[in-house]
Amino acid sequence: MPADYGDRRSCDFTESSEEEIMAFLKSSNSDQNYVSGFDALSLHKDCNYSLKSISVYTVRPATYDEIKKSNREEIIMNLFNDDVVSEYKKWKNANPDNFSWWNFVNMKADLDTALAFAKFYCPEIIEIEGCCFLKDKYNSAIYESWKQECKGNKKQLEMMVNIYRICDFFEINETDNEIEKIEVLGNILKYFWTTTFKSMYPEKKLKVEIFEEQDKELFITVYSEQ
Repeated sequence: MPADYGDRRSCDFTESSEEEIMAFLKSSNSDQNYVSGFDALSLHKDCNYSLKSISVYTVRPATYDEIKKSNREEIIMNLFNDDVVSEYKKWKNANPDNFSWWNFVNMKADLDTALAFAKFYCPEIIEIEGCCFLKDKYNSAIYESWKQECKGNKKQLEMMVNIYRICDFFEINETDNEIEKIEVLGNILKYFWTTTFKSMYPEKKLKVEIFEEQDKELFITVYSEQ
């Protein structure tokens, strides 16, 4: 089993029982029971890896069978399938050995856009009269209107002021698997917003929720559970 050396751990799981491995996985991240911070983890005997404090790169838990493998196989942690972005796949198929998502971002965006996306995926919260609102979504007129409607219901007020239709985040100029992309974007936003709020505002107990209206439109909102 692992020996702890600060933030570095050396492990040999080949002789460990399933109970021992699962206990270790749970201790790595007690909140989500995830293996936190596996960064292209190679699963093999006497593997060495660094455990990080935040599990922002972890999309799913590593399974017992994956840990037990001894053939240097990597856990692939994808936010979505590459096929969702057809333009990326075209470039990747044309340049299979030297084209990545980093190349795609370099081709499609500039530095200012990259910095703006940091605010998009890790939004800031402002507090108004004890309620939490998305800073870049907040509108005082909308707040005052819903404040009257909600009659002191804090959760409902936060939900209605923070609500946003996911397809409105970007101008949509295509019909190529548009519905799938909007759904993927919603899931990604929920993932990063939830991670951000737990890290930056843990005392607020903020919850990110995605829901579908009768017309099949997807919406995202944020509210406090306390």
